[in-house]
Amino acid sequence: ITGLQTCSSPFTGVPLGRDPQVRKPHISNMGIRKKSNKNPPVLSHEFIIQNHADIVSCVAMVFLLGLMFEVTSKVAVLFITVQYNVTISNNEGPEETTLNYFQHGLKDLATVFFYMLVSIIMHAIIQEYVLDKINRKMHFSKTKHSKFNESGQLSAFYLFSCGWGISILSSENLLSNPIGLWEGYPHTLMP
Repeated sequence: ITGLQTCSSPFTGVPLGRDPQVRKPHISNMGIRKKSNKNPPVLSHEFIIQNHADIVSCVAMVFLLGLMFEVTSKVAVLFITVQYNVTISNNEGPEETTLNYFQHGLKDLATVFFYMLVSIIMHAIIQEYVLDKINRKMHFSKTKHSKFNESGQLSAFYLFSCGWGISILSSENLLSNPIGLWEGYPHTLMP
């Protein structure tokens, strides 16, 4: 190759030319390089913060996979469903109807733990696929970015809570009969 240095070595990326010194790799490339910390060390605080949704989803997946096998399904069910079932027979009329209620107990802590994992996963999904995309389009400042994320997460929580509350009110027939909320108080059984 003569003249201009337009080609480069396929191994070192150093431009080729007439000078034999140019063909050798630079000494600075062979020595200690300055690390670019794009990926923090595994299990460091920054790693946990950046990957918390992935870690939590793997833990939740372990419980869901536990349902697939007969040996582990009895333990996995503790984490996914409420445990203290109470069945009450209603002998009014010719047909016998049964009502299922639930009490609370210590095993419900496992269920609360599992659904806490689910809420963390939902939080990360909303953040990554909704709020971050809107943030990129809007080009907010750092302060507005933080306030927008907080408001977006709270809005999602409030919408979910309102929807769930309305579904409970309608399924328990409390919209047409709100007195049922305090009849028989204290309520020890959950429907």
